[in-house]
Amino acid sequence: MKNINDIVVVINARLNSSRVKEKMIRNFANTNLLELAIKKILSSKLIPKKNFYVAVGEQKLIDIVKKYDINIFNRTHKSCNSEGKDIRDLLEWCYDFSKKYKYYLWINPCQPFLSIKIIEDMITTFIKSNNKSMITTKKIKDYFWNSDKSLNKNNFQINNNLVFNTKFVKETYQASHSMYIGLLEDLCKGIWLGTFKRDDPELFFVDEEETLDIDYEWEFDMCEAYYKSKLII
Repeated sequence: MKNINDIVVVINARLNSSRVKEKMIRNFANTNLLELAIKKILSSKLIPKKNFYVAVGEQKLIDIVKKYDINIFNRTHKSCNSEGKDIRDLLEWCYDFSKKYKYYLWINPCQPFLSIKIIEDMITTFIKSNNKSMITTKKIKDYFWNSDKSLNKNNFQINNNLVFNTKFVKETYQASHSMYIGLLEDLCKGIWLGTFKRDDPELFFVDEEETLDIDYEWEFDMCEAYYKSKLII
């Protein structure tokens, strides 16, 4: 039987984003993305503070984390500059944490609308599940083309006829990159989540608003404006 103490909760942060310079510490609605993510986890009544780590390497990030008296995992230069071709470089903490924990929950700090409720719901769902890994997804009802530019007809055929109305399109599921849960033992072997066959990893659905992700400058500006508007409301 799984329990919360089996899970280490980790936020990775670095400064060298090539598309949005220093996005983790830039002013975002009178705070910053890193502090928003930290405060979110600290507000949880489910996640023990001792199970929560922020993995950072640059001093500017370390100084922010130290304000909250929480666990710091010191990332190496290699990790801070990894593009994840080998997931063990990006998530190098897997070796240390595997000595104490069975599972990891990695949370994306670049999604400011991801709520603590949905984070706790995912943890609770995973604990009750028989599956060993889980990934957040969002539901999509749309048309898709294959890499050869041929239309993928699988999700909107009715009685062998194509129906060009998204009301009738079958749902497909897109990774939202909000959270991942997996076995630390597998991660140490370079296995990212599982086989990607049915229920390995198990899909956990998140509303699209919560998955708004900041990867580009226009997304930073848009999300900040929307975030401010929600504060006013």
